[in-house]
Amino acid sequence: MKKLLLVSLLFFGRLASADNLASSDYHLFVYNNTPYNYGYFLDHKDGTWSEDTGEGAQFHFREVERDSVSVTMYDASRKLYARINQQQIYLRFDSEGEERFFKKGIWDNRRVLFGHQGNEGTQVIFALKQGRVWNVQWYNPDLGINVVEQFTEIKRDSGMVEIVNPSKSEDYIMLYGGKVMQRDSGYISEGGHWADPGPFN
Repeated sequence: MKKLLLVSLLFFGRLASADNLASSDYHLFVYNNTPYNYGYFLDHKDGTWSEDTGEGAQFHFREVERDSVSVTMYDASRKLYARINQQQIYLRFDSEGEERFFKKGIWDNRRVLFGHQGNEGTQVIFALKQGRVWNVQWYNPDLGINVVEQFTEIKRDSGMVEIVNPSKSEDYIMLYGGKVMQRDSGYISEGGHWADPGPFN
């Protein structure tokens, strides 16, 4: 992944302040759990949410309140409230009187997000931005920053998507089974997962 050039450093800095979180369109909140891993909260559209920490742990929540500026949910197993506003997550246990800051992140309304472990141990996210434009995001340990590049989708069927970087002709084949192949190097990564796949054909 080091061969990918830096296009934008704004993944976790950009924020649409006019976002109305009361809209059900806001269903996926992505946060930087560690420099190498992304976690996310996903709305299942039935009053429940799940959290994937990006490190193998998963938790389940029930939505208890939503308004224009935040969504509040409750994890009964841990007796924990999580409140997500436009760019931050706050946590509060039943035994605590005040909530505390947890992580900073961003709402991502794209219907598809794919994460896997890259060839250097860092998690990479393939996220459909709009139309046939994809963002590829990963952490560059040499620069100490999150890197974002744009790719163009050139082919898809019921189980595969192929995207290409127009400036470098680096393309990837992404499979529902959790595999990613970088065509120019033949590198194949396994162990990925679709957070919110949606229909592909």
